[in-house]
Amino acid sequence: MVLTTSTLEGTVPRELVRRGLPFVFLIRVVDDIPADSVSVDNALGAALIAAEVVRFGHRRVGAIFGPADASTGRDRERGFRAALTTADVPLPDDVIRRGSYTVDTGHAAMGELMALADPPTAVVCFNDLVAIGALNAAVALDLQVPRDVSLTGWDDLPMASWDICRLTTVRQSMNEMARAAARLIVERIEGRSGADPRHVRFTPEIVLRATLGAPRA
Repeated sequence: MVLTTSTLEGTVPRELVRRGLPFVFLIRVVDDIPADSVSVDNALGAALIAAEVVRFGHRRVGAIFGPADASTGRDRERGFRAALTTADVPLPDDVIRRGSYTVDTGHAAMGELMALADPPTAVVCFNDLVAIGALNAAVALDLQVPRDVSLTGWDDLPMASWDICRLTTVRQSMNEMARAAARLIVERIEGRSGADPRHVRFTPEIVLRATLGAPRA
């Protein structure tokens, strides 16, 4: 089995361990489960996007984090906070939202952030679907991206490069990650791997497009 949406307290991987069935984590991991895994360096990717937002001159930065019970949500938030702290850029509670990795999450959170008395000049989303929902909300509010507010995502889904989106995002190589997971699980099934779990971690990269710009004066 290949597990792609595991939560930190999820029962499925623990049951698979109990039954002795082979599986591999893909994208998300569970720290205390001894199993093969393929993931991206989420903390690094979050730090890279934070550095880009700061480089463009943003000081009032909002964030729409993923679920706290997933390793992706936890590690991306940790890397993002650490990078902003290093850059001496605050991240107050009023500009933070959390939710599932869905368009609806991004749309609702963006509406709330833009309704603040002092809205952020950039909103960092930790999933492309969330970012597209946020982009839709900005359009509905007659805000121009990035003139009025900048947006970033995470994944580099095919739609992120569409002309209607042109989303600045963090790319993780899903094709290569999927191939690595398939290789690990086949080797595990065929008995060609050792007893110890193997961990493959990919390096993320920033894809700069049109939704990130300098804040308005």
